[in-house]
Amino acid sequence: MRTLFFLFILSLVSCSSVVEEKVSLWAKPIEDYLKLGKDNFGETFDKSISTLEVFDNMLWFGYGDTRVNMGTLAPIEFRKFESINNTNYSKTKVLNENHKTPQRSEYDSGEERVIPFKLINGTLWQAGYDSTNQDELYSQSLPSEKKLIQGNVFKLEKLNEDYVFKKYRNINGGEHVHDIAFFNKKFFAVGSGADNREEWENGFVYRYIWESDDSGKNFKTFYRKTFDRKNFGDTRFRALLSTDNALYVFGYLDPKPYGLNRSPINLVINK
Repeated sequence: MRTLFFLFILSLVSCSSVVEEKVSLWAKPIEDYLKLGKDNFGETFDKSISTLEVFDNMLWFGYGDTRVNMGTLAPIEFRKFESINNTNYSKTKVLNENHKTPQRSEYDSGEERVIPFKLINGTLWQAGYDSTNQDELYSQSLPSEKKLIQGNVFKLEKLNEDYVFKKYRNINGGEHVHDIAFFNKKFFAVGSGADNREEWENGFVYRYIWESDDSGKNFKTFYRKTFDRKNFGDTRFRALLSTDNALYVFGYLDPKPYGLNRSPINLVINK
């Protein structure tokens, strides 16, 4: 089924005029999103499918735009095709039982964009790339000495024979949560942010590694580091690669002006 689904990927994304003469459009899974984006931003937003993953003989896909904050404008949803013979997508409910983040519908992810999916131990996960303004305001409203920054992770589970994504807003400091992996009997996540709004607004952006020893229900900071000077630039860990004996962490340093002197910064966590 995985092979069959990926034969249809070209039909999901924009094609050049040459390719369009040779293939037919299979489905239009984000037409409502495209209309919303064009109505508000013209052509200056991301129109693409951002990630694809086959799980349980279904094709799951992601979309959205973090630059213009599309999820703040309208809910970004977890969508999937249940069969290659059915061109209608279906939605997956999002449960946020452990917190009270606002949902505009039962399918609202609270994310600006869905990317990437990750298969871990036979289960589908998703790291919260960039939470919406609504989710951020919820975290800032929690009782705390300083206004908090939090990030999301999502785990696909069965509930009454239907799939749901359980949402855990449990990554303190996670302005962006870019990837999640399993290593040495623990879950690890990476991204960037700051412990609270005061740090963030004072110009200190940290690259983070978080860890969880309770199957992703709670994360704590394993590692964080930033530049020595405030407002110096951006730094993030972006990706994880788990092997039997080591977890490889990939990221970058990007001092201002952005993009001119970006350099990689990578770590290895050994057993």
